[in-house]
Amino acid sequence: MAAVILEVAEPSVRSGVWDYSSFRKDAVMRLRRTGAAAMMTGYGPRPVAERMIARVGRRRFSAFV
Repeated sequence: MAAVILEVAEPSVRSGVWDYSSFRKDAVMRLRRTGAAAMMTGYGPRPVAERMIARVGRRRFSAFV
């Protein structure tokens, strides 16, 4: 839940989400994905969480290339 709140409340996070994601087009789906990712990385099985973290890392890096 904290990740979802940060996505809309913290100015630096909010500007990144607004500028580099699908938040403007589909805010509800974006918030659902953020919540699911936060839950998986915190409470999911380690191999699944590690794959998700790797996908997020690749996505984040590709936005700046």
